[in-house]
Amino acid sequence: MAAPTTAEVLAHIDQLTAAGMTKQRICHLASINPSMMAKYAQGLRAPAVDTASRILAITPDTTAPLPVLTEQTLADEWPHMTRVLGIDGAVGRLANAYHLPAQVVRARAVEAGLL
Repeated sequence: MAAPTTAEVLAHIDQLTAAGMTKQRICHLASINPSMMAKYAQGLRAPAVDTASRILAITPDTTAPLPVLTEQTLADEWPHMTRVLGIDGAVGRLANAYHLPAQVVRARAVEAGLL
């Protein structure tokens, strides 16, 4: 899965706002600061892969903020999940739960010294 582009993210935001969702609500659901969305729109910044993935996972029916995979959560979940599911299973489960590409979860596990 290729990393989402800024254009894809902005097009999705436009679709959500056309469906009646406010940009403030989108930011809340994606756990991002509204100023970041403005920077994406102005071409000043590109969203990080995990941020872009969370934005693209939002639908007009989304009611609760999407979870953010923190380093602490990864450290807490990883040992048990890999014991039960194996490495690939844990990566896949975390990728699905946090709306992230599997390679991002794997890279974070490497950065955290878990792999």
